[in-house]
Amino acid sequence: MNHYLADVLIVEDDAHLRAFFENALTRAGYLVMAVSDTPEAQEILASHTVRVVLLDKELPSMSGLTLLRSLRDGGNDAPVVVVTGDQNEEQRSMGLSLGATCYLLKPVNLGNLLTAVRSCLVGPRSERTAEYRPLLAFDFGAGEVPARQHVNPDGGIGGWVAETADVEDGCVLAPGARVFGNARVFGNAMVLGTASVCDFARVRDGAIVTDSALVVESADVEGAVVSGEARISGKAFVGATARVENRSQVTGDARVLKGAVLLGETVVGGREWVSGVTLGADFSGSEDLDDDLTPAAS
Repeated sequence: MNHYLADVLIVEDDAHLRAFFENALTRAGYLVMAVSDTPEAQEILASHTVRVVLLDKELPSMSGLTLLRSLRDGGNDAPVVVVTGDQNEEQRSMGLSLGATCYLLKPVNLGNLLTAVRSCLVGPRSERTAEYRPLLAFDFGAGEVPARQHVNPDGGIGGWVAETADVEDGCVLAPGARVFGNARVFGNAMVLGTASVCDFARVRDGAIVTDSALVVESADVEGAVVSGEARISGKAFVGATARVENRSQVTGDARVLKGAVLLGETVVGGREWVSGVTLGADFSGSEDLDDDLTPAAS
């Protein structure tokens, strides 16, 4: 009997990328399963129903395209999104001819990933005109200002957006989320839970801000996941595939970049530059920095 297992099966041998995809897609509301190689994927796909396969083209045991061919030969028509660093057009055409739904090039833009998965699960976006929401008075905490409710890509009514702020079509705003001041949310980003984006902050390119997290002042979150009670402030930048969780803070001119994970009550501030490391509750900006933490460029 073929049992239902997941919305998305991730097949990716890069441990960091696999964990980031799993975290981001789970935060976006999908039921996710992640494995590192072909045999595990084949075992799952033989006995369970998976709605979308996110498939790395280069895997340790066999090419992702070989797995794709075996799926199609066996009658499995689940949409397959191939992830690759190979820009060879001939290879891409081969994958599409074997039945791949689409290709995503590494480094993967999280916004493109979310769009691809969403399209596979719900089909092409309808041609209907999104429902117009009138401006109303809404209090974001400092008195009432003109604001409207955001219309999400599925037609559902989301959270409140001040008239001075901007949330682009295609972005998702949960009913409890708030965007105000001169903040901008664009590029298929998601503001979920009771998270807030305000002042001149930007959340973009598939970034997910969720739970009760805050992105304020002139902070910029690009393709990253910010969750829990995390706070991104000042002129801080949190870049693609980074995660800031729990009660962590990124402040000042700090940069948290590819592969970085901040947990607990980690504080990265000033002009610190963090990339490719996991920092727990014991780290603070006053401690010595190791070789993976370098001063931010001026």
